[in-house]
Amino acid sequence: MAFLHRTVGVVGLTGLLAVAYGGRASWAEGAEIEGRSDLRRVEVKSVWKSSDDPRVISLLNVVFLKDLKTQRLLPVWIGHFEADAIRAKLNGEMFPRPMTHDLLKSLIDAIGARIRYILVDALRPTGVQDGGTYFAKISLALKGGGTAEVDSRTSDAIALSVRTGTPIYVASGIMEGNSIADEGEIERELLGEEGTGQKSSTRPEKKEKHPSNSYY
Repeated sequence: MAFLHRTVGVVGLTGLLAVAYGGRASWAEGAEIEGRSDLRRVEVKSVWKSSDDPRVISLLNVVFLKDLKTQRLLPVWIGHFEADAIRAKLNGEMFPRPMTHDLLKSLIDAIGARIRYILVDALRPTGVQDGGTYFAKISLALKGGGTAEVDSRTSDAIALSVRTGTPIYVASGIMEGNSIADEGEIERELLGEEGTGQKSSTRPEKKEKHPSNSYY
């Protein structure tokens, strides 16, 4: 079963659903997550994309998760396509055929499962010169009873959440150590305090606030 925890991305998650549902494993019911002091309930506040500002070419595919209690923001660097997927749903955009995350939602619905919650619970080193990578889990309620928890890229989990209205939780330690007061902190670091329109020549010094954009 160790391989279940190594699978990443939308395709891998689809395969895990088949294993979890078809195998009828006896997953233990998890403790009630709402109100836990070690977790923060968050919601998607906004999404930045590199195409929004031609002055900043890279590092601007960011989704901001707002702590519902403190109103502080957790910036999560994500890929271009994932940023499109999240913002398209937030903007109510419609497509003639299902996009990847819409398809995954349909698969979950088709097997009679539902997403209970999304949990961003780890920030781990990636071996490159950045602050690491956020790791997320998707908790599923299975048809006929029982639950399953599967690994996911944080961006895919968020894209599913905005399509299903599923609550998102972040570990308190992650939020406390990596959150910012507002989006302007990121803008000032990327564009410069004086608003010259020039991208900073160096990566932000507070690296713990800027985990890797290679995994999400």
